[in-house]
Amino acid sequence: MPSGTGCHAGAHTMTEPGTSAAAAGLLLRHLLTEEARYRRLWQAHVRAGGPDQISTAAVAKVLSLHLWEAGERSEQDRALPRTIRDRVRRALSGEVISAETMQWFVDAFEMTDVHADRLWGALRAGGLPLDAGIVRTLGGHRHETLPLPQLHRTLSVFERHLIGPAGVPVEHHAVHVIAALRDGVDRYAHVTRDSAVEVEVLAGGEVGESYPYGDGLQVVEVLLNRTLNTGDIANLEYRTVLPTDASPEHAEVRRIAHGRTERVHLRIDFDRSRVPPTVWWVAWNSVEGGDEVLCEPMELDERNSAQRFVTYLEEAAVGYRWAW
Repeated sequence: MPSGTGCHAGAHTMTEPGTSAAAAGLLLRHLLTEEARYRRLWQAHVRAGGPDQISTAAVAKVLSLHLWEAGERSEQDRALPRTIRDRVRRALSGEVISAETMQWFVDAFEMTDVHADRLWGALRAGGLPLDAGIVRTLGGHRHETLPLPQLHRTLSVFERHLIGPAGVPVEHHAVHVIAALRDGVDRYAHVTRDSAVEVEVLAGGEVGESYPYGDGLQVVEVLLNRTLNTGDIANLEYRTVLPTDASPEHAEVRRIAHGRTERVHLRIDFDRSRVPPTVWWVAWNSVEGGDEVLCEPMELDERNSAQRFVTYLEEAAVGYRWAW
């Protein structure tokens, strides 16, 4: 990768159009509408024939039931769902979300650790930077050489990259929701480094064959638990373990999107024994190597982590770069 301690020549700094509340509100709406077990909780309080979109009143009822059961509000306060409805509306719209309100959502909907972590990340000091979308940074058409054609659309993806004590990426964990673009989709192509020690599918399928992709990359098939028809959705979770003795010169991680990829949340965690002085959020014009076309310094939080949420990517390569 290019050397240097700042944004490289030709790159420009990205602006930050969102706030921590806006990012958290966007994540909340996504989780409550796209995650079936959360959606069922509030839909149970929607009157027959009601609107399909998220109901503020129904969500307020779920929160109220939790507050009554937990003893945080008196069961005699039957007006509670109406009282907190505006507070719920402001949270879901991304106007204002307090730590207390966020805890209500996490507890009332019994959110998973991954989902709770994403939401709390949006409310930490400095918030979770929010980009409306990044498109057309790639100059080539590398996806045409993929052994498997892209027959799905990504509805949401959360990626966590762990950087080990040697200063290199040692683990990549992803929670990924895809929708089939045609009938008969039975696999997903996961692109990773050809040096990967292990690829493990934790939910939604199992590991299939792998194919070389060139330039140090490979494609690993994830065989889905069921064959998808057009519009069907699959929830995947997979983990890639990388060698711990790789060269620390490869100080970057990337997310590549050729087709439209929605709701992208990228997080990077550094081992506390080796924390870089600076980390940059970057977009490149190539899958590997290439020039930086966007660049912005990032602040690490108290956990030595940086996060970014992008509402969509298309024909783009984005990620993190750091220097020791």
